[in-house]
Amino acid sequence: MVANENWENVRILGRTPVTDTGLDLIWSGSGVEFIFRGLELGIKITGGDSVYQPWISLLVDGAWIMHMPVQEGTNKVMMLKGLDPSTAHNIRIVKDTQAMPDDKDSFVILNSLVYEGEISKTPDYRYRIEFVGDSITSGEGLLGAHDAMDWISPYFSVENHYGVMTAQALNAEYRLISCPELFMSKPVNHA
Repeated sequence: MVANENWENVRILGRTPVTDTGLDLIWSGSGVEFIFRGLELGIKITGGDSVYQPWISLLVDGAWIMHMPVQEGTNKVMMLKGLDPSTAHNIRIVKDTQAMPDDKDSFVILNSLVYEGEISKTPDYRYRIEFVGDSITSGEGLLGAHDAMDWISPYFSVENHYGVMTAQALNAEYRLISCPELFMSKPVNHA
């Protein structure tokens, strides 16, 4: 197994800073995309929270196959095993939850990819597009029952997200910048 901490062979998605410990996944839809040919694929990931647990998703060849919470601390998570090494797959690992300013302990760092096989960068997209907004752009309520009214992080997603679908239709790389708290109006005290 190889632990790849070199991000040169992947497409970094979103406004994602590269730090000494990995990729700091702050915004919804931030993450990585790459072509994988091999037997097994996993990640080393570090997360934390006190109120709103961060969630990530795995997409393989455009199909959404995993939505999972990021556990506290640093963890190795095997996501795919037993793949046919002669077949190339487009892999996308993205953060589903928004930046959480009300939870100063909420964070996700993708430390490395762990794999047996080969990784290469995806071809360039024709366009780049960025969506800036509030709860809709954060993907709030895209998961869960139709009548679910709890404001909890498992209900956030970039799957079936208007920005992602728009980017796919345009063959564009997308970025999502969203945090409802930043766009909420504050009452003015005229006293």
